[in-house]
Amino acid sequence: GFTDGALLDDAIDALAAHDAGTLFATIDRVIESGHDPKRFTADLLERLRDLMIVDALGDVATRTAIPVYPPAK
Repeated sequence: GFTDGALLDDAIDALAAHDAGTLFATIDRVIESGHDPKRFTADLLERLRDLMIVDALGDVATRTAIPVYPPAK
């Protein structure tokens, strides 16, 4: 399984806004909707890691062409 992207987005937005109330409400939604809290935590940490990598790359990420294999037809 995986965590709904909207829940991860809401948690990230709450963290960025330093909004503990919204973060706790999001965590409550995770629990109430039957998601596994360990999975949510793992997915949240993975999303944070990805965002840190994108931030560290800066505009390099937008200037770098990543080849697609096999080439699109």
